[in-house]
Amino acid sequence: VEKTELDIDQTVDATCNQGGYLKIVMEKPRKNSVKLLLLMDSGGTMIPYCDLLNHLFQAVHKSNHFKDVKCYYFHNCIYSKVYKTPECENGDWIDTEWMFRNLDKDYKVVIVGDAAMAPEELYSESGNYRGPNGGLPGCEWLRLVKRNYKKVVWLNPKMAPGDAPWREAETAIKELFPM
Repeated sequence: VEKTELDIDQTVDATCNQGGYLKIVMEKPRKNSVKLLLLMDSGGTMIPYCDLLNHLFQAVHKSNHFKDVKCYYFHNCIYSKVYKTPECENGDWIDTEWMFRNLDKDYKVVIVGDAAMAPEELYSESGNYRGPNGGLPGCEWLRLVKRNYKKVVWLNPKMAPGDAPWREAETAIKELFPM
């Protein structure tokens, strides 16, 4: 690969080392190597943040900073299926285990959601009222996400007030992921 990009730091060093006579140093172009997996909570208490999520989604897809971008949706918690569209309709999904097998550990994962859910959605095997949960409670699926990817962060558009009933779920998720 031909060296076609200006290396500013090396150019400054080389110029200084030559007593101020300009010495231009070129480098190979950098490749976009970051792979991003964006998982977004959709519906319910996230409705007030639809515009914000839409802006985030558009910014990610317009950006050329990523080698690959995958975007899936969930409602409240990640279970055995993640959805292809924000409507989170039954059948319009992929298996979360397929995602683990096919999107390698090098993907950086950004989960966006307010973590506003009833505790049983995290702790009960039947907590997912929208679809299948694969026999595991939501907290176990979140642990699997953490185990399958090196870098995971949870972005919360609004932290729950101290007396909110879903504060327990938010606190549990903050113990798993930086929020």
